[in-house]
Amino acid sequence: MDLNRCMFVLISMLTLVIPVVGCRDNERTLSEIMTGKFGKLPVGTEERLREVSEGQEDIWRLFSRVPPNRRKEFIAALAVRFRKLEFDERSYALRAAALSDYFRIVSELTDRFRLTEDIQDTAWRFKLDALDRVNEEIRRCENEPPEGVYSMEEIGRGPFMTKQLYLESLKTMRSDFIWRGFEMNPFSLYFKSLPEKEKADWQGRLKKVARRELYIWDPDNPTVGKPTLVSGGCLKFFDGTNKCDEFLVPIKGGTIKMRRTEKWKKE
Repeated sequence: MDLNRCMFVLISMLTLVIPVVGCRDNERTLSEIMTGKFGKLPVGTEERLREVSEGQEDIWRLFSRVPPNRRKEFIAALAVRFRKLEFDERSYALRAAALSDYFRIVSELTDRFRLTEDIQDTAWRFKLDALDRVNEEIRRCENEPPEGVYSMEEIGRGPFMTKQLYLESLKTMRSDFIWRGFEMNPFSLYFKSLPEKEKADWQGRLKKVARRELYIWDPDNPTVGKPTLVSGGCLKFFDGTNKCDEFLVPIKGGTIKMRRTEKWKKE
Protein backbone atom coordinates (compact mmCIF):
# COMPACT_ATOMS: atom_id res chain seq x y z
CA MET A 1 0.00 0.00 0.00
CA ASP A 2 1.55 3.36 -1.04
CA LEU A 3 1.93 6.29 1.34
CA ASN A 4 -0.94 8.32 -0.12
CA ARG A 5 -3.36 5.41 0.25
CA CYS A 6 -2.19 4.84 3.83
CA MET A 7 -2.81 8.48 4.65
CA PHE A 8 -6.28 8.31 3.08
CA VAL A 9 -7.20 5.26 5.15
CA LEU A 10 -5.83 6.85 8.33
CA ILE A 11 -7.77 10.08 7.81
CA SER A 12 -10.94 8.12 7.05
CA MET A 13 -10.58 6.16 10.28
CA LEU A 14 -9.97 9.31 12.27
CA THR A 15 -13.13 10.95 10.91
CA LEU A 16 -15.07 7.97 12.30
CA VAL A 17 -13.24 7.65 15.60
CA ILE A 18 -13.10 11.32 16.67
CA PRO A 19 -16.92 11.82 16.78
CA VAL A 20 -17.31 8.60 18.76
CA VAL A 21 -14.63 9.68 21.24
CA GLY A 22 -16.26 13.12 21.46
CA CYS A 23 -19.67 11.55 22.20
CA ARG A 24 -18.18 9.39 24.93
CA ASP A 25 -16.47 12.41 26.47
CA ASN A 26 -19.75 14.36 26.41
CA GLU A 27 -21.62 11.45 27.99
CA ARG A 28 -19.02 11.18 30.73
CA THR A 29 -19.08 14.95 31.35
CA LEU A 30 -22.88 14.99 31.43
CA SER A 31 -22.86 12.17 33.96
CA GLU A 32 -20.43 14.08 36.16
CA ILE A 33 -22.54 17.26 35.97
CA MET A 34 -25.81 15.48 36.77
CA THR A 35 -24.27 13.61 39.70
CA GLY A 36 -21.95 16.31 41.02
CA LYS A 37 -23.98 19.48 40.54
CA PHE A 38 -27.63 18.40 40.49
CA GLY A 39 -27.36 15.57 43.02
CA LYS A 40 -30.77 14.84 44.50
CA LEU A 41 -33.67 17.27 44.09
CA PRO A 42 -35.29 19.30 45.65
CA VAL A 43 -32.77 22.13 45.84
CA GLY A 44 -33.55 23.10 49.45
CA THR A 45 -30.68 25.45 50.38
CA GLU A 46 -28.92 28.47 48.90
CA GLU A 47 -25.76 26.40 48.47
CA ARG A 48 -27.66 23.71 46.55
CA LEU A 49 -29.35 26.38 44.43
CA ARG A 50 -25.93 27.72 43.50
CA GLU A 51 -24.69 24.22 42.61
CA VAL A 52 -27.70 23.55 40.39
CA SER A 53 -27.27 26.92 38.64
CA GLU A 54 -23.62 26.05 38.01
CA GLY A 55 -24.71 22.69 36.62
CA GLN A 56 -27.06 24.40 34.17
CA GLU A 57 -24.25 26.68 33.03
CA ASP A 58 -21.94 23.67 32.65
CA ILE A 59 -24.52 21.94 30.44
CA TRP A 60 -24.92 25.05 28.31
CA ARG A 61 -21.16 25.43 27.85
CA LEU A 62 -20.86 21.76 26.91
CA PHE A 63 -23.72 22.13 24.43
CA SER A 64 -22.09 25.22 22.90
CA ARG A 65 -18.95 23.19 22.12
CA VAL A 66 -20.87 20.38 20.39
CA PRO A 67 -20.68 20.53 16.55
CA PRO A 68 -23.98 21.78 15.05
CA ASN A 69 -24.63 18.44 13.33
CA ARG A 70 -24.51 16.59 16.69
CA ARG A 71 -26.52 18.97 18.87
CA LYS A 72 -29.80 17.13 18.40
CA GLU A 73 -28.12 13.93 19.63
CA PHE A 74 -26.73 15.79 22.62
CA ILE A 75 -30.17 17.11 23.62
CA ALA A 76 -31.78 13.68 23.19
CA ALA A 77 -29.11 12.15 25.46
CA LEU A 78 -29.68 14.94 27.98
CA ALA A 79 -33.41 14.13 28.16
CA VAL A 80 -32.54 10.52 29.05
CA ARG A 81 -30.20 11.78 31.80
CA PHE A 82 -32.90 14.03 33.22
CA ARG A 83 -35.45 11.22 33.36
CA LYS A 84 -32.98 9.40 35.62
CA LEU A 85 -32.18 12.37 37.87
CA GLU A 86 -32.47 11.37 41.54
CA PHE A 87 -35.15 12.77 43.84
CA ASP A 88 -35.07 12.90 47.62
CA GLU A 89 -37.61 10.21 48.49
CA ARG A 90 -37.85 10.48 52.26
CA SER A 91 -41.45 11.72 52.03
CA TYR A 92 -44.20 12.50 49.53
CA ALA A 93 -43.74 16.21 50.25
CA LEU A 94 -40.07 16.04 49.24
CA ARG A 95 -40.93 14.12 46.10
CA ALA A 96 -43.45 16.82 45.16
CA ALA A 97 -40.91 19.59 45.81
CA ALA A 98 -38.31 17.72 43.73
CA LEU A 99 -40.69 17.52 40.78
CA SER A 100 -41.38 21.27 40.98
CA ASP A 101 -37.64 22.02 40.91
CA TYR A 102 -37.24 19.54 38.07
CA PHE A 103 -39.84 21.38 35.98
CA ARG A 104 -38.12 24.72 36.60
CA ILE A 105 -34.66 23.43 35.59
CA VAL A 106 -35.95 21.70 32.45
CA SER A 107 -37.87 24.84 31.45
CA GLU A 108 -34.85 27.10 31.90
CA LEU A 109 -32.63 24.84 29.80
CA THR A 110 -35.30 24.57 27.11
CA ASP A 111 -35.54 28.37 26.90
CA ARG A 112 -31.84 28.47 26.05
CA PHE A 113 -31.84 25.53 23.64
CA ARG A 114 -34.82 26.73 21.61
CA LEU A 115 -33.07 29.98 20.68
CA THR A 116 -30.38 27.98 18.88
CA GLU A 117 -30.85 27.96 15.12
CA ASP A 118 -32.47 24.90 13.51
CA ILE A 119 -33.09 22.90 16.70
CA GLN A 120 -36.27 24.49 18.05
CA ASP A 121 -38.29 21.31 17.50
CA THR A 122 -35.60 19.25 19.28
CA ALA A 123 -35.59 21.68 22.21
CA TRP A 124 -39.36 21.39 22.68
CA ARG A 125 -39.15 17.61 22.41
CA PHE A 126 -36.50 17.65 25.13
CA LYS A 127 -38.89 19.54 27.39
CA LEU A 128 -41.81 17.20 26.72
CA ASP A 129 -39.71 14.03 27.05
CA ALA A 130 -38.20 15.23 30.33
CA LEU A 131 -41.56 16.34 31.76
CA ASP A 132 -43.15 12.97 30.99
CA ARG A 133 -41.41 11.92 34.19
CA VAL A 134 -44.50 13.18 36.03
CA ASN A 135 -46.44 10.28 34.50
CA GLU A 136 -43.77 7.84 35.65
CA GLU A 137 -44.20 9.22 39.16
CA ILE A 138 -48.01 8.97 38.93
CA ARG A 139 -47.81 5.31 37.86
CA ARG A 140 -45.34 4.61 40.63
CA CYS A 141 -47.51 6.29 43.26
CA GLU A 142 -50.66 4.47 42.10
CA ASN A 143 -48.85 1.14 42.52
CA GLU A 144 -47.78 1.91 46.10
CA PRO A 145 -49.85 0.51 49.01
CA PRO A 146 -53.18 2.31 49.71
CA GLU A 147 -51.76 3.65 52.98
CA GLY A 148 -48.59 4.87 51.23
CA VAL A 149 -44.96 3.93 51.85
CA TYR A 150 -44.26 6.36 54.69
CA SER A 151 -45.08 5.65 58.31
CA MET A 152 -46.54 7.78 61.10
CA GLU A 153 -42.95 8.59 62.09
CA GLU A 154 -42.71 10.96 59.12
CA ILE A 155 -45.34 13.27 60.64
CA GLY A 156 -43.63 16.13 62.44
CA ARG A 157 -40.44 15.93 60.37
CA GLY A 158 -41.32 18.88 58.18
CA PRO A 159 -43.89 19.12 55.38
CA PHE A 160 -46.08 16.02 55.24
CA MET A 161 -48.32 14.62 52.53
CA THR A 162 -50.51 11.57 52.41
CA LYS A 163 -50.45 9.32 49.38
CA GLN A 164 -53.88 10.63 48.31
CA LEU A 165 -52.80 14.25 48.48
CA TYR A 166 -49.54 13.51 46.70
CA LEU A 167 -51.31 11.71 43.86
CA GLU A 168 -53.78 14.58 43.56
CA SER A 169 -50.95 17.11 43.49
CA LEU A 170 -49.11 15.11 40.80
CA LYS A 171 -52.12 15.17 38.49
CA THR A 172 -52.62 18.87 39.09
CA MET A 173 -48.90 19.47 38.46
CA ARG A 174 -49.14 17.55 35.20
CA SER A 175 -51.89 19.84 33.95
CA ASP A 176 -49.99 22.90 35.11
CA PHE A 177 -46.75 21.72 33.48
CA ILE A 178 -48.52 21.24 30.15
CA TRP A 179 -50.35 24.56 30.41
CA ARG A 180 -47.32 26.67 31.32
CA GLY A 181 -44.92 24.69 29.14
CA PHE A 182 -46.93 24.13 25.96
CA GLU A 183 -50.40 25.64 25.91
CA MET A 184 -49.21 29.23 26.29
CA ASN A 185 -46.60 31.44 24.62
CA PRO A 186 -43.77 30.82 23.58
CA PHE A 187 -44.64 27.26 22.47
CA SER A 188 -48.01 28.40 21.11
CA LEU A 189 -46.25 30.80 18.70
CA TYR A 190 -43.96 27.99 17.52
CA PHE A 191 -46.98 25.69 17.18
CA LYS A 192 -48.85 28.26 15.09
CA SER A 193 -45.92 28.40 12.61
CA LEU A 194 -46.05 24.65 11.87
CA PRO A 195 -47.74 22.97 8.90
CA GLU A 196 -50.92 21.06 9.71
CA LYS A 197 -49.30 17.61 9.73
CA GLU A 198 -46.66 18.70 12.26
CA LYS A 199 -49.36 20.36 14.36
CA ALA A 200 -51.26 17.07 14.45
CA ASP A 201 -48.07 15.21 15.45
CA TRP A 202 -47.47 17.64 18.32
CA GLN A 203 -51.11 17.40 19.43
CA GLY A 204 -50.70 13.63 19.66
CA ARG A 205 -47.47 13.85 21.66
CA LEU A 206 -48.89 16.43 24.07
CA LYS A 207 -52.13 14.52 24.68
CA LYS A 208 -50.13 11.38 25.42
CA VAL A 209 -48.35 13.21 28.26
CA ALA A 210 -51.20 15.52 29.38
CA ARG A 211 -53.89 12.79 29.54
CA ARG A 212 -56.50 15.46 28.75
CA GLU A 213 -57.75 17.75 26.00
CA LEU A 214 -55.43 20.59 25.02
CA TYR A 215 -56.07 24.34 24.91
CA ILE A 216 -53.08 25.71 22.98
CA TRP A 217 -53.35 29.48 23.06
CA ASP A 218 -54.01 31.06 19.69
CA PRO A 219 -52.35 34.50 19.33
CA ASP A 220 -55.03 35.34 16.76
CA ASN A 221 -57.70 34.71 19.40
CA PRO A 222 -56.08 36.10 22.58
CA THR A 223 -59.32 36.30 24.59
CA VAL A 224 -59.21 32.52 25.14
CA GLY A 225 -57.42 32.17 28.46
CA LYS A 226 -56.11 29.51 30.78
CA PRO A 227 -58.29 26.40 31.12
CA THR A 228 -59.52 25.61 34.61
CA LEU A 229 -57.26 23.06 36.26
CA VAL A 230 -59.42 20.36 37.76
CA SER A 231 -58.35 18.66 40.99
CA GLY A 232 -56.52 15.47 40.11
CA GLY A 233 -57.88 13.12 42.79
CA CYS A 234 -60.78 12.56 45.12
CA LEU A 235 -61.11 12.04 48.85
CA LYS A 236 -63.33 9.51 50.56
CA PHE A 237 -65.27 11.08 53.44
CA PHE A 238 -66.85 9.37 56.44
CA ASP A 239 -70.36 9.26 55.00
CA GLY A 240 -69.32 8.64 51.40
CA THR A 241 -70.37 12.16 50.33
CA ASN A 242 -68.66 15.50 49.97
CA LYS A 243 -70.55 17.08 52.86
CA CYS A 244 -68.41 15.95 55.77
CA ASP A 245 -65.54 18.26 56.74
CA GLU A 246 -63.43 15.58 58.46
CA PHE A 247 -62.12 12.33 57.06
CA LEU A 248 -59.68 9.54 57.88
CA VAL A 249 -56.61 8.97 55.78
CA PRO A 250 -54.68 5.69 56.01
CA ILE A 251 -50.98 6.06 56.80
CA LYS A 252 -48.58 3.17 56.99
CA GLY A 253 -48.83 2.11 60.61
CA GLY A 254 -52.20 3.75 61.35
CA THR A 255 -54.63 6.47 60.26
CA ILE A 256 -54.84 10.22 60.78
CA LYS A 257 -57.87 12.50 60.85
CA MET A 258 -57.75 15.41 58.43
CA ARG A 259 -60.04 18.37 57.87
CA ARG A 260 -60.92 19.83 54.53
CA THR A 261 -59.63 23.32 53.80
CA GLU A 262 -61.78 26.10 52.39
CA LYS A 263 -60.30 25.31 48.98
CA TRP A 264 -61.62 21.75 49.13
CA LYS A 265 -65.03 22.91 50.36
CA LYS A 266 -65.44 25.10 47.29
CA GLU A 267 -64.51 22.38 44.80
